[in-house]
Amino acid sequence: MPSFTLKSLLAAVAGAMGVAAYGHVSQINIASTIYEGYNAPTAPYYITPKTLIAWSTTATDNGYVAPDAFSSADIICHRSAKNAKGHAKVKAGDQIYIK
Repeated sequence: MPSFTLKSLLAAVAGAMGVAAYGHVSQINIASTIYEGYNAPTAPYYITPKTLIAWSTTATDNGYVAPDAFSSADIICHRSAKNAKGHAKVKAGDQIYIK
C-alpha cells in the first residue's frame, strides 16, 4: 500500500499536469479605479491601440518560446513584448486587485 507521502506526490504531479504556464491580466483595480488589461488575441488588431498600464505583445497566441530564447526578454511577457505605455498612481494603503 503506497504511503501518504507517495499519494500526495502523485496527486500534486497529476494536478500540475493540468496547469497552464501562462496567464492573462484582464483588468487591474486600484482603489476602485478599473484599468483594462491586455487582450492578446484581439489587441494587436485595434486600429488605434489603447494606452494601457499592461505589457503588450504582437503575438496573438499563448504559444511557444523556444529554449534558446529563455534568456531573452521574450520569456518575460511573450515574444516581442513591450513595456506599458500607460501608468497608474497608487497611494500607500491602496488596495490592488489583479484579475
